[in-house]
Amino acid sequence: PMVKRNTIHEGKETGISVVENGLGTFEENVIFKNASAGVEVCLGGNPTFRKGNYIHDGCKAGVLVWNMGLGVFEDNKIFANTGAGIEIESNGNPTFKGNQIYNGKGSGVHVHDDGKGTFTNNEVYGNTLHGIEVYTAGNPTFRKNIIRDGNSCGVYVDKNGTGAFDENEIFGNARSGVEVKSGGNPVLRRNMIHDGKASGVFVYDDGLGLFEGNEIFADAVAGVEIKTFGNPTLRHNRI
Repeated sequence: PMVKRNTIHEGKETGISVVENGLGTFEENVIFKNASAGVEVCLGGNPTFRKGNYIHDGCKAGVLVWNMGLGVFEDNKIFANTGAGIEIESNGNPTFKGNQIYNGKGSGVHVHDDGKGTFTNNEVYGNTLHGIEVYTAGNPTFRKNIIRDGNSCGVYVDKNGTGAFDENEIFGNARSGVEVKSGGNPVLRRNMIHDGKASGVFVYDDGLGLFEGNEIFADAVAGVEIKTFGNPTLRHNRI
C-alpha cells in the first residue's frame, strides 16, 4: 500500500507494524505517543519510509527492526522517543539514509544481538545516552554520518560488538568521541573525531579496534587514551 499524510498516535501497541514479508511505502506521516515502537519491522518485512515521516515521543524505540526485518528509511525525523531512536537486533538489516535522529531519552541508534544495518548521511545529535551504541555481536555500517552534541559518547562499542565506521564526523559529545571496551572490536577509517569534552578515542577493559587514517583533534583530554588492557591498532592517524 501507499500510506501518506496520516496521523497515527496514542495506540496501545506499535504505531505501524510491517511483518511476514509485508511491503508498503510510507510518506509524510506523523507517528507519535504509541505505547510500543513507533514503527516495527520483522520477519522479512521490507517497507519504505521516505519524504518526511515524523516518528516521535514513543514510549519505546522510534523504529525497531528485528528478527530478519529489512526496510529503507530515507529523509525522516526520529526524535524524543523514550527508548533508542532506532533499535536493530536479531539479524535486522535495514538501510537509513538522510534521516535526523535526535533528542531521544536513550541512544540515537542501538544495534545489538546480531543486528546489522547500513547508515549513510544521517545526522545523530542531542540524545541522552550514546549517539551510536553497539554491543553483543551488533555489526552495523556507518558512512558519512554526523554524530554530534550527545550527552554521553559519540560512538560506544561494548560486549563484543563490532561495526565499520567510515568517513563520519564525530564531535562535541559529553564523553569520548569513540569509546571501546569488553571485547568491542570496531573498524574506524577516515573519520574526523574532534572537540569532545573527554578523550577523542578511549579504549579500555579489553577493548580492541582498528583505527586507520582518522583525524583526531581538539578534544578536552587525550586524543587517544588506552588503559586496563585495552589493545587497539592505530595506523596513519593524525592526532
